[in-house]
Amino acid sequence: MSWRRTLDASGQRLGQRNTMLPSVLGWTACLLGWAACLLNWTACLLGWLLLLVMTLRVALGPDGVDALRARLMAWAMNRFKTQQEQQLAAIKAELFEEMKQMHLDILEIGVGCGTNLQHYPAGSVLTCVDPNIHFQDYFRRTCVEHAAHLHPDIRFVVGHGEDMTAVKDGSVDAVVLTLVLCSVRDPSKVVHEVQRVLRPGGKFIYLEHIGFPENTFQRRIQDALTHSGVWPCVMQCWLNRDPRKVIEAGHFRSVEQRLQPIVEHLSLCSPLHLMNRCLTGVATK
Repeated sequence: MSWRRTLDASGQRLGQRNTMLPSVLGWTACLLGWAACLLNWTACLLGWLLLLVMTLRVALGPDGVDALRARLMAWAMNRFKTQQEQQLAAIKAELFEEMKQMHLDILEIGVGCGTNLQHYPAGSVLTCVDPNIHFQDYFRRTCVEHAAHLHPDIRFVVGHGEDMTAVKDGSVDAVVLTLVLCSVRDPSKVVHEVQRVLRPGGKFIYLEHIGFPENTFQRRIQDALTHSGVWPCVMQCWLNRDPRKVIEAGHFRSVEQRLQPIVEHLSLCSPLHLMNRCLTGVATK
């Protein structure tokens, strides 16, 4: 009787295994199917996006595409500036704290829609440099709402941060960049220009999203989107840049900077996750 019970138990275990095996194979096939579907949709989306970009380049020419992108970028940044400022409010409040009690000559590079105006000290003289002329109308509207405390003569200069001939050597007390070094053509030239226009003791204040560490999953995605040209073409932004070494090599007397997330506890599925690693700092000439 004991050997019969043993055979029965063995048969039950074998039956359970035979039942579990199709279940495991079924779930594996299902997951592989969903993964293949996701990859197909991603490839399809990227393919249509590249086709659209190529078609626009043929139809409008490189200059026409750049002009259209600049206009759309200005519209999009103005459209979503409220959401962006809500996410960055606490970080900016801390970053600009030491400026509050000063009357300064301030230069902001890449001013965009003017989202930093409310953080500047009362009475400060502001000069702005931005290569996108389509930001100017949005910037002037923001000035009406948030720049009453500043000196009324606010200059908006259309130009690149790499070559600011309109700004004299040693003429400003502070230079401000927020979310700019990711999109410029040459970050080292921008930092060199910042150092040139600052007075001795002047402050370079910056806030940038930067690349994740090498060999991380997030960095691989950043590299893929950047090196493929998709993200720079659409957003005019290099996701995987890290300007820390460029700033540290900028011949400043001191550099204080730190890393922090823009949004705490952000979901991995959020598209903002790729831009959530934030570098803030103050460099003194």
